[in-house]
Amino acid sequence: MLTLMAATAKKEWTRLAVKLVARVPPPKPQARKLGNCRTANYTLRIALYNIELAPAVEHHVSTKMFNPLPPLPPTEATNSEGYKFFDSISGEMDEDGTSPPASPLTAYPSPAPAGPNPLRTPLDPEGKPKFEPPQYSLYIRAGKHNTIASVTRPNGDIMKTFTGGNCGFKMGNRSSFEAAYQCAVKSFHLISKEREKVGKMRLHLFFNGFGIGRDALHRALMSTEGDLVRPLVNRLTDKSPIKVGGTRSMKARRL
Repeated sequence: MLTLMAATAKKEWTRLAVKLVARVPPPKPQARKLGNCRTANYTLRIALYNIELAPAVEHHVSTKMFNPLPPLPPTEATNSEGYKFFDSISGEMDEDGTSPPASPLTAYPSPAPAGPNPLRTPLDPEGKPKFEPPQYSLYIRAGKHNTIASVTRPNGDIMKTFTGGNCGFKMGNRSSFEAAYQCAVKSFHLISKEREKVGKMRLHLFFNGFGIGRDALHRALMSTEGDLVRPLVNRLTDKSPIKVGGTRSMKARRL
């Protein structure tokens, strides 16, 4: 009798549950996700309670090296070319036996180290002070009415100045070719005397102006009066100003 009543009650409850489920609308996607999260969280919580913590087991690894395996018996496989190649490189492996030999970075040999550059190598590698001959200068101011020649020392001090006037030419004769020529010759004599005292020396020529003294100095330097001075010249500079445009020039002088 009790069994029949229980079976009847179970059927009623099942029918009622089916009706309730049919009336309940389906859950929204967001609610479904939240329900899944709650179910997963509840399942994980139950799993955590059921985990049994086992004692940690320490594994001690012996550092003793294992005995190497005996060599394989000679067979058709061990006599192949591939086996011989790997057998030959096995001795080149690292001590731990884990990494193969490293290949070279490049197939070409490294170039030989560059030697000293002969253009940059000093002539005296010992670092001794080299002798530099003193540099003297000769300034020629070739004006329209006079010629001025000045000889200077390496520090810039003026040794002597020669003009057409102190060479014996007065008034309009100072602008003549002969006056300029005598200025150049006397300058050469002074430089020759200084060379006898100093020894080796060099001479730097400076030209300024387009007067007749410019040509006079050139002819004196190329003549016999300039044989002792010509080898000393190592530099030549023209400081003559060249007018390009600018203001109107002064009117020509009328005599």
